[in-house]
Amino acid sequence: GDLGGQLDWLVPENFSQVTHYMVYFGHECMQSIYFSTQPASELAVIVGFLAFQLDGATTSQVEIAVKAALVQSLGVPASSLTVAVTQGAGRRLAELDENGRRLATLWMVTYIVVIPVDQANSVVVAAAAANADWTIFAQVLATELMAGGVDGTLIAATLAVTSFSTVTVQVVSSTFVADIIASLLG
Repeated sequence: GDLGGQLDWLVPENFSQVTHYMVYFGHECMQSIYFSTQPASELAVIVGFLAFQLDGATTSQVEIAVKAALVQSLGVPASSLTVAVTQGAGRRLAELDENGRRLATLWMVTYIVVIPVDQANSVVVAAAAANADWTIFAQVLATELMAGGVDGTLIAATLAVTSFSTVTVQVVSSTFVADIIASLLG
């Protein structure tokens, strides 16, 4: 069948950093949410996206640091969080920004939190706070990257959070959570 509803699209300011688009269907949550009583077999699947620039880190270092930073920032247990990290299109060493500096590597992160429905509101509120002010998340991420062995000088010189999206929330049967996570991460 056909899907209905409104599709909002934000055009990026700098098209040179766009490597691909990911589209998710769900309810955008910018402030807080309220659910009536849900059966115990239903869980909230909360999906968010963030991107940042950073040089000098491996995918493994970034994945571990981002997960630890999200655990702290969203107030969720690590066991409820799935993180998928991809590196943006490779940058040529000669490619420079408008100030004549070499562009840092773009890291894109999709994160999925699966928690009981009655805990979803606190995660939505925490994600909205991170969306409103990236600086706190960037500080937590910098600390975790240094703890993971990334050079502090490179972190200070190149770490810049470029996006921290509002989250979407789906309430699903616990039976289907694994399938939903697999479909979201492709």
